Amino acid sequence: MNKKELRAIDEYVGRQLRSVRLLRGLSQEKLAESINLTFQQLQKYERGANRISASQLYQLSKILGVAPSLFFDGLEQSSTTKILAINKEQVALIQHFEEAPPQIRKAVLTFLKSMSHKTNEGLRNETNHHKH
Repeated sequence: MNKKELRAIDEYVGRQLRSVRLLRGLSQEKLAESINLTFQQLQKYERGANRISASQLYQLSKILGVAPSLFFDGLEQSSTTKILAINKEQVALIQHFEEAPPQIRKAVLTFLKSMSHKTNEGLRNETNHHKH
């Protein structure tokens, strides 16, 4: 593997780490402290600027409650599929969704599916309208 490929793997693992940390509601400071790192070092890991050692990755997986393999899941398809890269708004949505009763979850999913379909239909119609 060349340096560019290795860097891409480090970045991928870092994004996975960041996503799981956000889903767990942990700050960089708190997670870094739990494995005796500075938050700046954890920040570098999450950006892929520094490579995470196997022992640190194992420690992080235990603290975050995930299998170490999660950090590599989807790596082979990363160029063609969307990875577990989320933002704070999506984290909040997931957290509130998980707290909602089952009937509310079902209603929210139905609503989102219908809105997504309507939005896609509207975009197609708008595109077709501009072509004529």
